[in-house]
Amino acid sequence: MDIGERIKQRREYLEMSQEELALRVGYKSRSSINKIEKDGRGLPQKKIKAIADALSTTPVFLMGWGDSPAGIDEIDVTKIPGYIPMPIENKKIPIIGSVKCGPGGLAFEYIEGYVCVDEAISGEILAFSCKGDSMKDIGISDGDIAIVRKQCTVENGELAVVIINGNEGTLKRVRYHEGVIILEAANQAYPPRIFTGEDVNIIKIVGKVIELRKKF
Repeated sequence: MDIGERIKQRREYLEMSQEELALRVGYKSRSSINKIEKDGRGLPQKKIKAIADALSTTPVFLMGWGDSPAGIDEIDVTKIPGYIPMPIENKKIPIIGSVKCGPGGLAFEYIEGYVCVDEAISGEILAFSCKGDSMKDIGISDGDIAIVRKQCTVENGELAVVIINGNEGTLKRVRYHEGVIILEAANQAYPPRIFTGEDVNIIKIVGKVIELRKKF
């Protein structure tokens, strides 16, 4: 199923007309939505995000990289364009798009390249290109590569790649306090993001940051 078919499927599930979807994402008429549903190839990332928001889903789902409209399931990196399976002995891992060290942004966008890691590292390992300056006080700069061990939990105070509400990816220090999750930056310009009550359920830990490759 391609992106156009997924958009149509989700729109019809929500009983939303093409006219309403067009209005929500800034198109002048339903013909634009009709064209996208027939062939969504070449659709800009910003428009994919706008359509996903209008359909209460995520770009990950619309792109076919995950099967849950809510974006809660695991993301299958083998479905991302540019993914090349590597023999395990090579220990080459994909640099998966970018994760912003700041507000907003998708954690999973595309394969930027590959990086080699120590063969002794255990577990499923991924790499992310860091964007922004919210973690600069601990030495994480724009363009650095974060090496991440995929795991669904981290200890209090550890650095992690986190997905918020299914579509916003970020690298932050994770803290827990009496049922509260705090995503903490390392730059005074960025206040901590605090999640309480049911909002803690929109936080998904992708993995723990175990190594940083500096960009010089």
